[in-house]
Amino acid sequence: MRVSHSLPALILALHSFIPVSLAAQDFDFRQSIEVPPLQNPVTAGVELRPQEHSLLRPYWILDNSNTPVPIQTVDIQTDVLHTARILSGPDAASEGSSLTQVFDGNPETAFTPAATTEHRFLLQTEEPASPQFLLCQLRSGAIDSMRFRYGRSEDLLTQSFQGTPSGTRIPVFSSPATVFEIVLETSGTLEIAELQLLETTKVILFTAEPGQRYTLAYDFSASEEKPPTDTNLRFAGAVKAKLSTALYAGKQGADADGDFIPDAKDNCPRESNTGQKDADRDGIGDACDVAPALSNTRQPDTDGDGIHDGADNCPSFPNPDQKDIDGDGTGWMCDDADGDGVMNGTDNCIGVPNTGQQRTGGSALGDACKGDPDGDGISTENDNCKEVPNADQADEDGDRVGDACDVCPLLYDPPQQDRDADGTGDRCQSGAGGQDADRDGIGNERDICVFTADPGQEDGDGDGVGDACDNCPQESNVLQQDTNTDGRGDACSDTDRDGVSDAMDNCPAHSNPEQEDSNGNGVGNLCEDTDKDRILNTEDNCPSSGNPTQEDADSDGDGDACDDRDDRTPEGKKPWVPFLLGGAIAVLAVIIGIHNKMIVNQQDMV
Repeated sequence: MRVSHSLPALILALHSFIPVSLAAQDFDFRQSIEVPPLQNPVTAGVELRPQEHSLLRPYWILDNSNTPVPIQTVDIQTDVLHTARILSGPDAASEGSSLTQVFDGNPETAFTPAATTEHRFLLQTEEPASPQFLLCQLRSGAIDSMRFRYGRSEDLLTQSFQGTPSGTRIPVFSSPATVFEIVLETSGTLEIAELQLLETTKVILFTAEPGQRYTLAYDFSASEEKPPTDTNLRFAGAVKAKLSTALYAGKQGADADGDFIPDAKDNCPRESNTGQKDADRDGIGDACDVAPALSNTRQPDTDGDGIHDGADNCPSFPNPDQKDIDGDGTGWMCDDADGDGVMNGTDNCIGVPNTGQQRTGGSALGDACKGDPDGDGISTENDNCKEVPNADQADEDGDRVGDACDVCPLLYDPPQQDRDADGTGDRCQSGAGGQDADRDGIGNERDICVFTADPGQEDGDGDGVGDACDNCPQESNVLQQDTNTDGRGDACSDTDRDGVSDAMDNCPAHSNPEQEDSNGNGVGNLCEDTDKDRILNTEDNCPSSGNPTQEDADSDGDGDACDDRDDRTPEGKKPWVPFLLGGAIAVLAVIIGIHNKMIVNQQDMV
């Protein structure tokens, strides 16, 4: 009886030595969100790059007190060529035809190249992009063959597609790149209305409160917990929030290049390379290896800025931020903006040729820059913001007016009209139709296809997403979910061809027309992964215990993690099992005996 009464206390004592999983577990990565100063609560949106949102699940937004904030996620398709710089292209067939008409976002205009069998377009974007589809719209003519290549420079391009396109929307999945080549082969004359490279961006919407700071939290592992949602949030009119440049930190450690490989494990810690490819196996990834085919563990860093010469866009002058304002692949500090033979990093008057670098009066500014009223080192005649300092001369919309003084910095607006003198240009005023990203004459706030020109605003399925940008225009699908990224929404897709659409299928990757779900958790039996080791039960040699490596020493089909027999021994049993069980029983008996003796001693004392 004394033993039976003491068992609850014993179990409690043993329980204190067993690890307990904590609900408030830390996240793999965290990143600060920069929200503009607010007077009132507003809907804000954070954009995730394709390589980010394809890897992460789930993602949360936390406030100052680490409390999850309700969110809504939407997928937006952006044409990365709309603001790209045209490096080269075919000649026009006539004076009235312009190469820019191919990339202006307006299918009503068309470009007719000069008669030849091959038309090559080469473009460069300011920021790396990962487009998934090439949209090719022709007014007339036919394409016999097409080639698409991408890369970080014109000399190093990777081919993604070559063949005869079966439609206007061609899959061209690419890694992050800044240079894109499109080659069209034809035996006749072409009239090209539009060429667009479409990149899907996931936007996380949330309500931002004045005075609050927010963090985006990431997790790689699947989790039963889901972030709270707010289905009332809308993308139209949302304030753009930015992820801070001081990138990731969390239980995985810092990640300077944002490729989700912690710096301590990253073979290119300052060059994004999620695949970690290392052809010569020297421990230095191909993305930053000066000789990727030759093993060489000692990589030179001439300027000592922490970025070795193979990955440094300015190896002769320290520039850890790797800023490249003109997108030419050469860091701003190594560029020569004024062509005087002195690179920007050492030039005492950037923007005005002054080979001799003369300066008087003890000033660090060269004499040639005396006519520079804003003191940013750019002469007045060359300054795109003559009265506002902006040494970087950033001009995001390419209208030759610097962002620092542009009344409408995100829209091409050379006239800079601001009739009410409120500091916001007429093109950006909501009263003038709002911002019009796709230039179809309908402001973003009212446009049901913000980034795809659709002046007719057709919406056949009534889901609020215009037919021109709807990945399933026949079926209502507000969130535009596209699990297999084939460009066809889940509401219209049936990946496994079992007669059940992906949106309704409890196992969209494996044919299961009966939709069997034994445990009723919403995941079909064929897609269950009970032990969360990312190997489906139907393929797992030990579905009840996590074993991602699927080790099976005796090759009997039962994974070592749950196999109590070693079929390689004569007896067919693992000889250490009885000793382990016997030892455990002996230890438990000793603990119980000591415990009972303590109780007897206490009773004798009484």
